[in-house]
Amino acid sequence: MSVTREFANEFGLVYAKATYANYVISIFASGIQFFMIAYCLTTFFETPADLRKGRAPYLVVGCLIFVFSTLSACVDITISFDMLLEASNGIEYLGLLSPGWKDLVTSVSILMMFILGDGLLLYRCYLILYGGHRWLLALPVATYLSTIGLSLYQIALIATIEGWGGQTSALVTESSRNILSVLTTIFITVIICYRLNSDYKRLAKALPTKRLGVYTNAIRILVESALPLSIAGIAQVSVQIPQSVYGARKMAGFTGDRKALMVALSTTSLLWYALLAISPQLIIFRVSTGRSWAKTVRSTDAEAFSRSLAFNHAPCAAESSISGNEESEEEGRGNSKEPQNFPSAS
Repeated sequence: MSVTREFANEFGLVYAKATYANYVISIFASGIQFFMIAYCLTTFFETPADLRKGRAPYLVVGCLIFVFSTLSACVDITISFDMLLEASNGIEYLGLLSPGWKDLVTSVSILMMFILGDGLLLYRCYLILYGGHRWLLALPVATYLSTIGLSLYQIALIATIEGWGGQTSALVTESSRNILSVLTTIFITVIICYRLNSDYKRLAKALPTKRLGVYTNAIRILVESALPLSIAGIAQVSVQIPQSVYGARKMAGFTGDRKALMVALSTTSLLWYALLAISPQLIIFRVSTGRSWAKTVRSTDAEAFSRSLAFNHAPCAAESSISGNEESEEEGRGNSKEPQNFPSAS
């Protein structure tokens, strides 16, 4: 499919609108993180000192994720804004797509988000696997380290990029990095979901079922396992692969609707990068507010021992029948007693 000048202009305008909307909503996602961090800090300083143990490192990680996520969003929106000021049509906008020092800042910020966010998920997975089956961490650790390596390689490519060929190499590297990051999240999600669900069933047999709500358990599994991040990552990678394949030819070899593909890529990237920061923040929020464990080796142990015991104060059937018979006998003896009339002295 040949690319006409009219189509290139329309494609450039769609690309500009989708990119700008993506960055604006990313700023909104940073605002959500700011609220969560502010609430966590307020709760932390209001919590007694003996209950703060183990929560401070989570807050530090949460603050760093917020800083790097906000930095990336702010730098990205300035890049898009400058390009919109300089370009008068879609073709000129596409011609301005060349990496600079701001793209390096964004790439480093995203790398730090990968390291902190996925590192936190790995640490939580390690805690859940305490006592056995730690060999399951081999795959997520391998993909985690590979993600960091590809991110460093992508930063090196951006620093020395020249021409469309260099941009295509950076794009392919970014896609490979995202695939490995998604695989890391999927591995961790499967492990955590399985362990939490099995522990929930075990506790359901040992504790009163009314204290283990189904919806509460579902929310806990969704948050702790970062399941929404895995789903968004799969969608983002699925849409990004065609762009990586046809990037060197400016999507000339793609036979589908390129403008729709660009909108889909912008939407899925927005969701994935937003959840990349928000998913760890949700875990930190639960830890800071005392709804999840911080250093205990098993989440279920912490919740089981922190839950108050429920005693059954109702009398047993046998006891109630005996006590009822005794009360009826006492009442019968009381009623059978006649008042004694003493003769009055005359």
